[in-house]
Amino acid sequence: AVSGNNVYVVWESVGMNSTAAGASNSEVMFAKSSNTGANFTSAKNLSNSAGNSANPDVAVSGNNVYVVWEDDSAGGTEIILARSTNDGTNFGPSRNLSNSLGESFDPRIAISGSNVYVVWVDYSLGNSTKSDIMLIRSTSGGANFASAENLSNSPGEASDPRIAVSENNVYVVWEDTTPETGNGEI
Repeated sequence: AVSGNNVYVVWESVGMNSTAAGASNSEVMFAKSSNTGANFTSAKNLSNSAGNSANPDVAVSGNNVYVVWEDDSAGGTEIILARSTNDGTNFGPSRNLSNSLGESFDPRIAISGSNVYVVWVDYSLGNSTKSDIMLIRSTSGGANFASAENLSNSPGEASDPRIAVSENNVYVVWEDTTPETGNGEI
């Protein structure tokens, strides 16, 4: 993500924090450049969890930097958010956005001013053949979030969400496969 001269990069680093002989987990890493990408800070571990943290996405608005990822430290996979209010110099404590009974994964984030929107795939019922696209939003720059909303209400499998915002307009697309036809549609 880019804002002015600042460039923000996130990635998944596999093989961090070995937990047992031959076993290791992945972490979400962050680095920033204040000079249009000429130099970057040392990588910072944002997730630092006992489980696997994967599939990060980053967005920026002014001095606020937001990173979301999926994490399985608590057993099931949840969507986690970390927020910085000082250009990525420091991040506050991470928070669980999904709090789902099933698996939550593939998060995407978009920002417009102080509005923060996160979408993800959710298997809330713990059913491996029925997933939905969930959306959660904050109008306070990520300080507080409303309840998550089911956008797809799919009888089958909804997956691969993407989100974009322009002022007050929010656009979400995803792939949806119905059990009747088995065909994926957008």
